[in-house]
Amino acid sequence: MSLACRAGHVKCVQALLDGGANPVERSGPRGMTPLMHAACKAQSDVVEKLLKNPEVSADVEAKDDAGMSALLHAAAAGCPGTYQQIARLWTGGENDTYDERDAKGRTPLALAARFGGKRMVEYVIEKAGVIACGEFDDQNESPLFAAIKGGFVGEDDAAELIFRAYPVHERKLEVMEIKSNEGMTMLLWAAAHGRDAACEWLVKNGANLLATDKKGRLPRQTAEQHGKFDTSALLSQLAKKEWLRL
Repeated sequence: MSLACRAGHVKCVQALLDGGANPVERSGPRGMTPLMHAACKAQSDVVEKLLKNPEVSADVEAKDDAGMSALLHAAAAGCPGTYQQIARLWTGGENDTYDERDAKGRTPLALAARFGGKRMVEYVIEKAGVIACGEFDDQNESPLFAAIKGGFVGEDDAAELIFRAYPVHERKLEVMEIKSNEGMTMLLWAAAHGRDAACEWLVKNGANLLATDKKGRLPRQTAEQHGKFDTSALLSQLAKKEWLRL
């Protein structure tokens, strides 16, 4: 059943259901239901078929071993259509879905920003409002941080959409400079992981090149410490440009 759901084989799913397959049976290392398997691959036709089953619709808010519901899987898959299908059956309606969180405290917007990309991010911001951009996960990372991790830093991509909508938190000030529980700003994280495009985007949008990690290292030094020497050189060049501009 799980393979048919992930592959989008509607007729096969129907045949299995007709043959007595359990529509809410859990499988895989994370204990996912057929609906979760379909949602994580954005298989909207299969999702529609499954949701017509009374057992599935009654179990729609179930979570896997990582605390991910089918709804959150749809957000991570970047498919607003699949998300809407599941949200219609949510207790309290779609408006109540945007506070849903996985075991790491990530919201639909955070998961969309990390894995789903621009289209899903646009959808959630439109429906939930910009306040969703100010929700932090259990690591004190914002949806913007998630978009940086996801690499969605192109023109008008997820990071830019979130940053334009919500550059300043009402209590924590500049979102870009808020540190995670590991003591990392977004720029420090990008430097440590050799994410050159993210570093350029962050600096262009005002990230602090003098921010330090828990050991007092600048982004350039953090990159060096993690063996990202090209990134370290890039950050040095970016710093020179910024200071010359000043």
